[in-house]
Amino acid sequence: MSSEELCAEAMKDFSILQTKIDLFMDRCGKRYRQEHFIGRFIKRMVVTTKRNNSWTIAFLALNEGFTFLIYAPITGQETCGYIALSSNRNPLVLEYTPHFMQRYRERYLRYYNLETGNYNAFEYFSLKNNNTLYVRQPDNSYYFISEQGVMIGRLVSERMISHKTYIGDDNLSLRKRIILDEEYKTLCGKYTSPFA
Repeated sequence: MSSEELCAEAMKDFSILQTKIDLFMDRCGKRYRQEHFIGRFIKRMVVTTKRNNSWTIAFLALNEGFTFLIYAPITGQETCGYIALSSNRNPLVLEYTPHFMQRYRERYLRYYNLETGNYNAFEYFSLKNNNTLYVRQPDNSYYFISEQGVMIGRLVSERMISHKTYIGDDNLSLRKRIILDEEYKTLCGKYTSPFA
């Protein structure tokens, strides 16, 4: 299935999922606030649509950080990629190719010997990369900068971004790592609130 077909399929499913997403978010948000969780808080719900697509709606918290995910696996030959919706209102479709997920596992999780616990690799990636800066190039390619490394992708349409590969900090030369750190700090400084 091409990226464009995946996007169309995801947007068709989104209209079906929207009510279930809202109910799940309300329920998890209330429980999370009531119990003041410190540590791990994991709630997942799997919804299968009439189109026979299984979407996972997940509310994940680790210490002080939390994230809300809507995703479905893209099964490939040997590895699994993911397609995700960026929000529960006017979502942007985010494709994480099997190649991307394989490189993330190799270049970050295995390199640093990290155990993801009850999270799959995609959930762990999403939880740890909340502060990702998206930088668009003139040729519709993107690079994404986070504290964990650099990701390369492309704009498929106005409604979809495809993540193609992951480059961990360990794969960069010292010079490139210094430039990346400086650029990340500069971009973070540009996007901070003047009222903070």
